[in-house]
Amino acid sequence: MNEESNGNEFPDDGSTVLAWCRQKDISLRELSKKVGLEPSSLSLIAHGRRPLSLENATKIAEGLEISLDDLRYGPRN
Repeated sequence: MNEESNGNEFPDDGSTVLAWCRQKDISLRELSKKVGLEPSSLSLIAHGRRPLSLENATKIAEGLEISLDDLRYGPRN
């Protein structure tokens, strides 16, 4: 079990973060500054290489001005 696996993981791997960034025309670097995450950490989350905690999912959703459900399911085109 890795250090971030504590039962507070968001039920998604974070892959929708990239889709939302494209939809909202914001870079991962801009979003990372807005939500207070390191750019490298946000990139790992967005590429499914690091678990997405509920706390970080909440920050990301707020930074993108979307709901947690929207973050989980991605933009609807």
